[in-house]
Amino acid sequence: MDPKALQPKRSRRWKRLLWLLPLALPVYGLIYVRIAEWLDERRFPQIGTSVDIGGRSLNLFCSGSGSPTVVLESGYWQPGYSWAPVERRLAATNRTCWYDRAGNGWSDPAPGKRYSDSVVSDLHRLLAAAHIAPPYVLVGHSLGGYHVRVFNARYPTEVAGLVLVDPSNEDVGTRIPDMPRGGGPNLPPAIVHTVDFVVRNTGLWRWFMRDQGSKPPNLSDREWATIRSLRRQRKAIWEAAQEAPERGSAAIAREAGGLDSVPLIVLTRGKPFDDTARGNRLLRAWIELSGELAHRSSRGGQRVIAGADHFIQYDDPDAVMDAVHSIVKRAAERGQVPP
Repeated sequence: MDPKALQPKRSRRWKRLLWLLPLALPVYGLIYVRIAEWLDERRFPQIGTSVDIGGRSLNLFCSGSGSPTVVLESGYWQPGYSWAPVERRLAATNRTCWYDRAGNGWSDPAPGKRYSDSVVSDLHRLLAAAHIAPPYVLVGHSLGGYHVRVFNARYPTEVAGLVLVDPSNEDVGTRIPDMPRGGGPNLPPAIVHTVDFVVRNTGLWRWFMRDQGSKPPNLSDREWATIRSLRRQRKAIWEAAQEAPERGSAAIAREAGGLDSVPLIVLTRGKPFDDTARGNRLLRAWIELSGELAHRSSRGGQRVIAGADHFIQYDDPDAVMDAVHSIVKRAAERGQVPP
């Protein structure tokens, strides 16, 4: 047979394959994602206990003993397990708990936007369902700073004090407009759902997230591998979209107020944002803005942690522990907890 006669058939075959490619890639991605998550579930079993808060469960881990209970609230797109270096230290003196917000870590997802109001409602129900009685020292990192401030405003009699770890600040956009910020744009729902399908269900995001940088200090290889795995979960990616843009929680925290006389320590990064003059200028402005937040409370103070970046709990967990101990001491002096 003339080889030239076969060329049209081969051409048609390749065209059919090209038409199938857009279908084959998502199918491959779905299989890849499910197998990868199945393997992760076996490599990294649940740390903590699932607590029902009314039709869905949140994961909670507590260790140690002693009043008040220290409750650790994570930052944007971070599982509760990111507090491991701090939890180990605080458990020697106080009952210390971290939890996974809805959709993060080993917690069930939840519908709707996940701003501070819904987060605080979840946390309050969780503590009640787990029979963890107040008072609490609330420790919030980054975006979690908004959440613990709103908790304090809603339930002031249950809070012995706050520690804010390089917290987000609702005034940063106007005071430091060129400050690097996390979160994401406020996109129309149709675009959000389309992007969600593509990046989550075809495995693209797992591929992009395969390298999350070098292991931070004060974490073991196993701990870092666990955190990396939890941040790659499809539900965690969706949850991150529901927590963004950050201004949703920022507006709620601003309206809540509630820092009048609560014992408060704000820990602020001391490491420049980069090695340029701009990086040093941003740091000075950030320290000033965070200091103003600290002094919204008549019992507030600021500590700048030299050499630490945004994740102070990784770079200097002892600084977080010392701040909590200072708040506990103040609570004892006020008669909120036994001395």
